[in-house]
Amino acid sequence: MARSQKQHSFPRTERLSSLFAKILAAEIERIADLDERLFLLTLTGVVVYPDLKHATIFFDAPDSFDFVVLEDYRGRLKTSIASLSRLKRVPELHFMADPAITSGKNIDNAIRNGLFHREVVVDEENYKDLDF
Repeated sequence: MARSQKQHSFPRTERLSSLFAKILAAEIERIADLDERLFLLTLTGVVVYPDLKHATIFFDAPDSFDFVVLEDYRGRLKTSIASLSRLKRVPELHFMADPAITSGKNIDNAIRNGLFHREVVVDEENYKDLDF
């Protein structure tokens, strides 16, 4: 007998990305209790690719953080995903700094260092009826 097909409001890859994010965040928190190198690491997102063979995990971490540390725990993270999901195969995990966070930090630094300067010009003619 065929399994009933549920209609989902968003694609499977998005559902898996959300599930992986929850599983990985909990597992990384457990690992951080044992390995202080992961203490300031924050999972910001997961992208599971349509072929379900690869998943990229995005993090925010201090500038001094070396993502090679995560390679030591790749097997444990994959095992955690396998045990808590019903997938036949767990995708290969790739770790990287979240580019949105990095870009935001670069913009913030540029603003703080005065690289962006905006001159505000007020046309007094348009505001002559207002009392300041």
